Amino acid sequence: MRTMMHLAWLSKNPKARAVAERWNALSAEGKRNVVLEHLCDAAGLAHAELVATVACTGFELGIDISRMLGAIARQADDVARLHVR
Repeated sequence: MRTMMHLAWLSKNPKARAVAERWNALSAEGKRNVVLEHLCDAAGLAHAELVATVACTGFELGIDISRMLGAIARQADDVARLHVR
């Protein structure tokens, strides 16, 4: 999550930067418990748009974000399984 927020902060997208600002304002415990979609909703940004923005920023900076994208995919699978129950 820290890498994602760092890249969001470095992006050119003002809404992605707003998500990063909200995350940075959280306490350590808040950062561990926050739901990313809630931060995105508060900034008026779709979760998928944040992921796309972060991916583009990483690519532009020459940063390997493959592990981060894999973690996002695993998190989405975990959330989907929770909703099925």
